[in-house]
Amino acid sequence: MRIHKQESGFSAVELVLVLVFVGAVGFVGWYVHHAKQATDKVLSSSSSSSATKTASSLSSTAPTVAGKSTVDSAAVQSSVNDINSSLAQNDKDLNSANSDLNDQSTFTSVPQ
Repeated sequence: MRIHKQESGFSAVELVLVLVFVGAVGFVGWYVHHAKQATDKVLSSSSSSSATKTASSLSSTAPTVAGKSTVDSAAVQSSVNDINSSLAQNDKDLNSANSDLNDQSTFTSVPQ
């Protein structure tokens, strides 16, 4: 039985090109995934650290008399409201940064 020229299959060059293409697509996906994780980690740590700093400054400024705290409940409520507004602003900033990141990471957008 003779092998015809049309029955030869893939050449080595074609296989190498397919492997290079699959490797490049895999690397780009891996890079984007890790860049997104790193960005999310930085943004979440910055929002949690600002809330921790605010809470620690609140506890360090509380006056004490004979070991008991003499904090006015209105002052505590005001501080809690300040912390909540700060966290709400951090959430807005985080959502804005995420949307900007998503806008920049799409391949369909063309810079003007």
